[in-house]
Amino acid sequence: MIAEVMTDFMNVQYARQVSGQFTAQYQKINDYTKTSMKFFVPFIMAMDMEGSYFLKKPCFNKPNINPPNTQCTHGSPWVEIAQTLMSDLANVT
Repeated sequence: MIAEVMTDFMNVQYARQVSGQFTAQYQKINDYTKTSMKFFVPFIMAMDMEGSYFLKKPCFNKPNINPPNTQCTHGSPWVEIAQTLMSDLANVT
């Protein structure tokens, strides 16, 4: 299956260079891409929640306090959930 997708990809690249058109193989690659995106969504969400440096660079503006910034990872969003689970705060009245 992987070899088939690789061959389709190379054929699409070649056809686009020669004729400027896409082929049926392009649609197959597009379908595989959509399937892969659906499969990997939970993994990417988990990496985002753990504060993975592979998705965003870390915020290292100041040693102890970093202002909120959408361009970098400020701590780990998972910590808030983990603290609630570990301390059972949801059941505290």
